[in-house]
Amino acid sequence: MNNKRYTLAVRRLTDGDTASDVLAEFLGLLNSFEFDVKAVYLDSGFYDGKCLTLLQAHNFAYIVPIIKWGSKIEAELNQGWSREISHDLTTSYGDHEWTVEFPVMIDCTYKNGRYDENGVARHG
Repeated sequence: MNNKRYTLAVRRLTDGDTASDVLAEFLGLLNSFEFDVKAVYLDSGFYDGKCLTLLQAHNFAYIVPIIKWGSKIEAELNQGWSREISHDLTTSYGDHEWTVEFPVMIDCTYKNGRYDENGVARHG
């Protein structure tokens, strides 16, 4: 595959599907491939405690955009420069609760007038 990025699966959601159900299905597929998967790139819909726990359990490198839930992560994303922090996220499903700690890479860039904005843009 020569270190190229490929979309390996796409699935339509049906009533009752959760992000963690779909992710568990996809991670099962990744384990069955005859080639190595170096990283999993997901959208922000998979940013919850159960999904992050699944990703860590399957030991894949992963990238998930951070959602500014709570004052702690919002404060981290509103100050400083590019850096790595440790963050924890607690998610509840019914009577279950997941807390997972994970690294967050904060990337800072200058806006330089893009979209008529100046200052620093910070992304987690």
